[in-house]
Amino acid sequence: MTPTILARGPRLGVVLALAAAGLVGCGRDEAAHVTAFCPNFSQASTNPGGSLAVADPQGVAAEECVHRWAFALASGDRSAGVVAEAAVAACEQKLAMWNEAALSQGGPAGEAMSVVSGAPTNPVSEHNNFIHSRALLYVEEARAGACAPPPVKNGLPAGT
Repeated sequence: MTPTILARGPRLGVVLALAAAGLVGCGRDEAAHVTAFCPNFSQASTNPGGSLAVADPQGVAAEECVHRWAFALASGDRSAGVVAEAAVAACEQKLAMWNEAALSQGGPAGEAMSVVSGAPTNPVSEHNNFIHSRALLYVEEARAGACAPPPVKNGLPAGT
């Protein structure tokens, strides 16, 4: 079969070589895609205004805390739900500060309809739902990307 390929000229050989190189590159692209889940924890924040408004610093701090704890705990063998709950528990104080900030702003008291579920809700419930769902997402991201945990400082994930 090799003589036939060579008989067709050098162009076919070049085309086949390029095709083979393209197939070899597929694995690298997949790996790069997966590691895109891995944040750079050496930065001051892994969420520079990301999913929360910059005008909500308490919310950003709570999410950042859950992000770092979820990635720190994700390598364990517990279910993702258990790990996510542990991350939220580690950040309870930041969640409480976020809720206090929301409640101190005044605004309408009582419940409103959730724009996501349509169920009656309030800011504290929405914060709780958000942090729990983010924690679970971050655990799954850490596991999917086989990401390194954040550095540890004084027994805590740095930046929490």
